[in-house]
Amino acid sequence: MVVDETCDRYQVEKIVETIFKQLHDSWNGVPGGSPWNKWYLKNANGPDAIKVTDSERKQQGVQGRLIAWKTGKPFVPSSLFFRTIDTAKLLPMHLADFNIQMYAHPSTWQWADDPRVVRGRTWTRKDWQTFTLVGMMQELLLLRNMHDRGGGDIPIIIVDWEPEFLAQALDYWVRLSKGEWTEEQRNLEYVKIERTLCRRARPCFPQADLLVRALLQDPAVGYVPPFIVFHPITFKGRATALFTSPANRPPQAFIDSFPTACSTPQCEETECGFFNLKACRSLAKDSKMVRKSIWPTGLVACNVWTCDVQHAPNVAKPTFLQRCQRCKEALYCSPSHQVRFIGIEKLSSYG
Repeated sequence: MVVDETCDRYQVEKIVETIFKQLHDSWNGVPGGSPWNKWYLKNANGPDAIKVTDSERKQQGVQGRLIAWKTGKPFVPSSLFFRTIDTAKLLPMHLADFNIQMYAHPSTWQWADDPRVVRGRTWTRKDWQTFTLVGMMQELLLLRNMHDRGGGDIPIIIVDWEPEFLAQALDYWVRLSKGEWTEEQRNLEYVKIERTLCRRARPCFPQADLLVRALLQDPAVGYVPPFIVFHPITFKGRATALFTSPANRPPQAFIDSFPTACSTPQCEETECGFFNLKACRSLAKDSKMVRKSIWPTGLVACNVWTCDVQHAPNVAKPTFLQRCQRCKEALYCSPSHQVRFIGIEKLSSYG
């Protein structure tokens, strides 16, 4: 498998800006705007807003919405706020920048490097990569913004696998993460899936398995990803994610309701999007397959992005972080930090 450092933070930021502008232009005049506009509006405002329900989080003093939209502001990243699962901060989307690393079999990169004419223009590898990222960017933004720290690098593994084979591989890693197999059972399952995938597609399963193990266990990688994205380049394939812990998985309400179609107003299909959130899997909690991250989950921190003042995990009834009495949702370590993040005070209410 060969890695291509596809997009750095600056390039991702430009793609995101372009996507939101295209959504505005394409859906201008359509009642309610794009499906993503409607989704954020419904889940951020009013009685249907998705709120904190986890009992441990509530004991820590965390309450309010998981997504918020600044009152009277347009549908742009700086107006959308996410409650992070690692620090419980309510942070704007535009602060959550990230890098993209794409991994693929050498034959896939050779295919991508072969110039081809599409709709009158010659496409390069960069064009194909950008097209792929644009197609799945809304889902990447959702998954990335669930994290304050530790989500700044997103690995995407390109596979020439049919959906059923991808599901089979994901299920193998999930079952392996539970540590319930004997060595003989593990070998049997490995050989079974190896023979299936090695005969039909690239990369073969051992190559993909080695890469997944390296991303999860090798300190030389430099980070432990909250999730790994798999993008099949087959006709029926849709990208999905393997979460490295159940704690990194978005709330089921997000997964069940997130738009599944493409971004074209004229398209009448309902399941034509690049990404299938409902097909995502999660490794077992505290699995030995995953080395310990330096960014733990379950913290409660001051809502200012750069502030490190925080509670330890599972500490009930916080004493030094004070709740804002205006929005009733954000926690701050001091009045000066509340003033620094005054934009959070103008979030639309949920009634």
